[in-house]
Amino acid sequence: MGASLWERELAQTHGIKIRYTSKPLRLLLADGEVAGVEFERAACAQDGSVCRADTYAIPADMVFKAIGQTLVADPLDGAHAQLLDTQNGRVSVDANRRTSLDRVWAGGDCIGMGQDLTVCAVEDGKVAAHDIDRMLRQAQDDEAVVSGAHHG
Repeated sequence: MGASLWERELAQTHGIKIRYTSKPLRLLLADGEVAGVEFERAACAQDGSVCRADTYAIPADMVFKAIGQTLVADPLDGAHAQLLDTQNGRVSVDANRRTSLDRVWAGGDCIGMGQDLTVCAVEDGKVAAHDIDRMLRQAQDDEAVVSGAHHG
């Protein structure tokens, strides 16, 4: 699912920096949590051939897969052998866009529900965001109940 020129321009007006000739290599973890993403950047010669490639990392506490990447269902790293459930090369999700991994949601063309349209991906994001909000509010309510039981 490529982004149209209009979508790229709109994203840039909202502070999004688009990095061309870069591809994600792996998620970086710290204490079992996402800490960033490592990317490979290719530097191209005038004739279009690749002269060299280097890597860089962007810190992150949340990662969204978007814009038509191909899923490679490998473990996050050797210490975390948990994989996403997939079907026909797409991430399996429930109606709330939850994946088989705890606290991981997916949407857009990587899940294979509906059409590969930006408007569908945006709707997936809204559905997931509502579910994330419900989960966080429930956790907050559960914590309040537990705290009240200890102090009551």
